[in-house]
Amino acid sequence: MKKLGVPMLDGMYRADASALIQHALDEKPLFPDRGLPRPILQFLIDHKLLLSSWLSVSDLEDEFVETLPGLRALIKKCK
Repeated sequence: MKKLGVPMLDGMYRADASALIQHALDEKPLFPDRGLPRPILQFLIDHKLLLSSWLSVSDLEDEFVETLPGLRALIKKCK
């Protein structure tokens, strides 16, 4: 993970680490069934946030735009 520049966070599950590694290697969305755009995923990774794979863009808008500067503009850009 260190070689790929993937953050290693306390309490990270092995499945989360595997998904982040795969994402770093092939740049495919981590959770394609939910359709979170890659820029949003990268934003979350850059801010060292590991959130449930069940979150949607709407969930992010409802819960996190007020606490994460720049997320609202990124979501708007990705729509």
